[in-house]
Amino acid sequence: MKRNVSFSQIKITKFEMTLGDNPSCRIGAPVRLAWDSCGEENHNLDEYEREKNAPRKQKHLFIPSNVRKCLLVSDAGYSLQELKEAIKQGNKTKRQRQ
Repeated sequence: MKRNVSFSQIKITKFEMTLGDNPSCRIGAPVRLAWDSCGEENHNLDEYEREKNAPRKQKHLFIPSNVRKCLLVSDAGYSLQELKEAIKQGNKTKRQRQ
């Protein structure tokens, strides 16, 4: 017996960006997604597939350190001191892993 599964709708959930703790961040403060969502969008799957952009190359997935800093301070409300502490903790974790 052959079975089929199909989808017609997708839901995209959006999350705020928050100060992260990833020690692999080379320059500046790391970012991560917050746990709480900040919005949802429902789309027809066929329309979404027609209108979406081409997949990005890996080099375009990185957020430059100056942009991360602006996002964390301006949009997320972190202080420069909090960013410095996150960078310091990330560097400490890196040294412990070597």
